[in-house]
Amino acid sequence: MNEVMEKVQRQVPTLRFPGYKGAWKNVSLENATGKTISYGIVQAGEHVEGGMPYIKSIDLNEELSLDRLQRTSMEIAHKYRRSEVVPGDIVFSLRGNIGVSQIVPSTIEVANLTQGTARISVSNEHSNVFVQTALQTEKIIKHVLAVMKGSTFQEISLGDLRQVEIHAPTLPEQQKIAAFLGAVDRKIQHLERKQALLEQYKKGVVQQLFSQELRFKRKDGGDFAEWEEKRLGDVGDIITGKTPLTAEADLWGGDIQFITPTDINENNKYQHTTQRYVQPHVKLKLLPANSIVYTCIASIGKMAMTVHPAITNQQINAVVPSKGYSREFIYYALLHLTPSIKATQANTTLPIINKTEFCKILLPIPSLEEQSRIAGFLMALDAKVAGVAQA
Repeated sequence: MNEVMEKVQRQVPTLRFPGYKGAWKNVSLENATGKTISYGIVQAGEHVEGGMPYIKSIDLNEELSLDRLQRTSMEIAHKYRRSEVVPGDIVFSLRGNIGVSQIVPSTIEVANLTQGTARISVSNEHSNVFVQTALQTEKIIKHVLAVMKGSTFQEISLGDLRQVEIHAPTLPEQQKIAAFLGAVDRKIQHLERKQALLEQYKKGVVQQLFSQELRFKRKDGGDFAEWEEKRLGDVGDIITGKTPLTAEADLWGGDIQFITPTDINENNKYQHTTQRYVQPHVKLKLLPANSIVYTCIASIGKMAMTVHPAITNQQINAVVPSKGYSREFIYYALLHLTPSIKATQANTTLPIINKTEFCKILLPIPSLEEQSRIAGFLMALDAKVAGVAQA
């Protein structure tokens, strides 16, 4: 959303909603507010049940919620009535997470601040959403960081904050832009919630599938055969990678990808960004495409499926399932078992699962047809989650 705001400001009047004309103007926060920009309570004292809630800098790192705010005595709150905030006011962090800001929601009828936060009460001539979004743009953040002061801890003074300038059009255009950005923000929040729900749903389904609480049926409506438990070393070849290659020209510069754990992202998917390509070499075991690579040293449990033939380093054990086993099913089975696999790691300075122990990992194995049904279902679910994340 901030990128949209930056683009709007950079290209005015080229990028603009229809019907609006005239130049945008620079206005200081001091001139955009109806009340003096001020910080809050210097010493709030101990938490007082039923007292006045107050907002600290750290509270701005997540959505403001009345239930999470600490409270001060009404006596102290009375002395700092000048810094009270109400719904619609902007709270700006002066210390620590400098520059972070939020608009006080309607669920917080009144609250106070600390010495590390400031109230920006936007006047009727400006949109609080527009101003708060402008405060998050790269240009203003850079300015705020440039005017920070302090040796023990850094902060931006009220004087410097009041002089921060935003580039703004007339109120009707501000409101139009604010409404558009609000719609974008709501769309993002909706997609994030949808993705979180899908991830939660997937986690539950995976648990039910591999505990066999949830079973697929054969095409004729009958039951599949009972699952068997097999050692990982019995379902395919286990190939351990080699130590890092030398810089010799006869090794590098080929078309075989050399995979390390850094090529596996946080979602346990292979990233196609590696620039390490090697020549085929007799001392290095070549993995076929769609092999399962599993990190067994340090970052235990990072795993993925290869896309092309590849070679791995010594931190990875690869699984090349034999005929009669679905590679995708073995991948999901290992992914499901990873928490318990991590618990068996050796108690050493550098966590490790050696090849012998890796081969002993027990996997629940159904028939090939049921393996394929389970893998296909989970792959479709993964694609759904990925589609929401990229929307």
